Amino acid sequence: MTLPLASLDSLHSAQLVRSLLHEFGAVTLRVSGRCMEPVLAEGTVVSILARRPRPGEVALCATDAGLRLHRVLWAPPLGRGRFRTCADRAWALDHPLEPERVLGTLDRPFAPLRFLLTLWTAGGLWLRGRLGYGW
Repeated sequence: MTLPLASLDSLHSAQLVRSLLHEFGAVTLRVSGRCMEPVLAEGTVVSILARRPRPGEVALCATDAGLRLHRVLWAPPLGRGRFRTCADRAWALDHPLEPERVLGTLDRPFAPLRFLLTLWTAGGLWLRGRLGYGW
């Protein structure tokens, strides 16, 4: 069965995915967009597991703009605090996410080199902004 999540608003699509993950433990989605290339090419079918992501893993997140598959750079210890995520091709971190907005984890092996590259790029941009070395 194919569900047209793009036709739903972000709140309803997040609720639908959350309930499917709770009921079945996993959900299969098709990637749209290029922000995670080359790891996740547009059109790739991925499986999302109902578990909390660790730093370096790719998580399905519910944002105001819709569902996003982005890499987790920071996961709050003991479930307190906010997640920090970033697309592999992005030059800036996403807005902080409350734990309830992180729906599940991509069923793929951890890629430490990709994690370090994303962290280095996003961290370097954050540091330049804090030090006043903008573009």
